[in-house]
Amino acid sequence: MDVTGTLLTDGGALSLDEARRTLTQISNQLGFDQFSYVGGRTFNAKFGTQQMWVKTPTIINTFAPEWINLYHSNDYARVDPAISETLRRRLPYVWDAESPYLHLDSEQRRFFSVAHDFKVMRGLTIPVYGPMGDFAMFSYVSFGAQNQFERLVREFSGQLHLASIYFHQRITLSESDEAEVELSEREREVLYWAAAGKTSGETATIIGLTEKTVHFHLYKAMQKLEVFSKPHAVAKAILLGLIQP
Repeated sequence: MDVTGTLLTDGGALSLDEARRTLTQISNQLGFDQFSYVGGRTFNAKFGTQQMWVKTPTIINTFAPEWINLYHSNDYARVDPAISETLRRRLPYVWDAESPYLHLDSEQRRFFSVAHDFKVMRGLTIPVYGPMGDFAMFSYVSFGAQNQFERLVREFSGQLHLASIYFHQRITLSESDEAEVELSEREREVLYWAAAGKTSGETATIIGLTEKTVHFHLYKAMQKLEVFSKPHAVAKAILLGLIQP
């Protein structure tokens, strides 16, 4: 199932209620049972605690209210592997409390023993980074068996990664963002082919440039869009209507 084609046809700012409804629909369509979004501006993203944020972050989720209350009252963000491991990397993090490859200390084991009562045992957490401390985490949780969860990750992690980047931009989008970004024709062109799944080398062949020149235009586009990765640049350019997928 491909949800990105429909997803990327919309644009503009997204209210929290709209984001909740759409994210719920997409995650359920792909076979996940719950999701959470936590986004805002950090002063030190190294620390996985509730004190890592400059101000109270925006939170959207479909978790049971009882689990949310327990999580915050016990400051489980301090020991939650989905947070601590995600903060050490730029790529999505797959976690499964029943996997022999997930090494947990005693505090984390106690955390998952409580989470087990709410079926929060395995999921995919995706970080989204932006300029000036802009940061978000999306988590998609599965209640299914381990083999079913592994299949979901194999099939849909790429789509969920792009959707997460895109939704974070829509949730935080302001009118000033739309007015300020102006890309050159070449910058739009290299982003268009990146959105089509082409590598820099393939793009160079298609439009008759050197690969080094393609990298230069991608870098300039990323600077103007204030992002730090090619997928993030593609998602934001589509969101702002600068390219059409």
